[in-house]
Amino acid sequence: MNDPLLFRRTMGRFPTGVTVVTTRDADGRPWGMTANSFTSVSLTPPLISLCIDRRAGSFSAFSGCRTFGVSILGEHQQDLAVRFATPLDDKFTGLATREDHPGAILMSGSAATLVCSVHTRVDIGDHVMLVGAVQECTLGPSAPLGYCDGSFFTPNGGTAPDGVDTPLNETRPGRQILVGWLVEYESRILLSRDRATGTWRLPVGPLQAGPTMSEALIGTSRAVMGQVIEPEFLYSAIDLSKSETCHVYRARPSVVPRQTPDLRLFAEGDIPWADLSHSSMEVILRRYFEERVSDRFGIFLNLGAGRIAKIEHESPWTDDHAGEYERSAS
Repeated sequence: MNDPLLFRRTMGRFPTGVTVVTTRDADGRPWGMTANSFTSVSLTPPLISLCIDRRAGSFSAFSGCRTFGVSILGEHQQDLAVRFATPLDDKFTGLATREDHPGAILMSGSAATLVCSVHTRVDIGDHVMLVGAVQECTLGPSAPLGYCDGSFFTPNGGTAPDGVDTPLNETRPGRQILVGWLVEYESRILLSRDRATGTWRLPVGPLQAGPTMSEALIGTSRAVMGQVIEPEFLYSAIDLSKSETCHVYRARPSVVPRQTPDLRLFAEGDIPWADLSHSSMEVILRRYFEERVSDRFGIFLNLGAGRIAKIEHESPWTDDHAGEYERSAS
């Protein structure tokens, strides 16, 4: 098989949990990464495994460690999943953790935790499989967090962290979730024109109702662009105002998108920069064109008080072998 993109997208359809894996290097510095390439290997003796990309910033620490900890994240811990998938200099400051066994730093409030000693390491392709012998495991009070097709979910069918069954198109009172589409076809970008103002922007519209996030996004693409376009991965999440948050998804359809006078494909040199509707549109587009050169994209979060986090990874989000949530976490 010579289609790594198809393989990555196929593996992205497999739902997993989300873990934070931690250890300390020889100098005592803590290291952690977010991974969903976590699985049980043996019941007797109790063994687990996870796979680490050789390019990950934490690779050296996990290559030399003797003990590591695994925190299976709860449904309320999406922020930890993002934090440990972000290449920060210090990922641990301010977190509630415990470390009863040196090197196994565990996240408080997790759905479950495990303390492991290294059983063996196996070289596999561009990864190393780390097999751990479980020394201790603890169950927590939280339901687990899930991950599939580039989105978080809760395995109990969409129940929100507060226990209230919330449809996918509903948000907290006073806030609306919008979905933006960064659609590229043959190096051109699809833009939508606002007839009232004459300005251009990425196609944007309210997240539609749906039993799953995938179906909600498909319904949104149909409502916004009059056609079904399947997203590849989340590219940006931006607070546009106190009442609106926009999630921008990148998509590369295999057939030319339908165009109208108000929905057109633009080459980079033809983008109407002076007539874009919002400064965030210019920021997203210029960053996209820069990252497209190397085909390495980042997810940018500009939420709340202007916090911006960059999550570097190869496109698309899902790992091609082990399904790690984040390749380059350190």
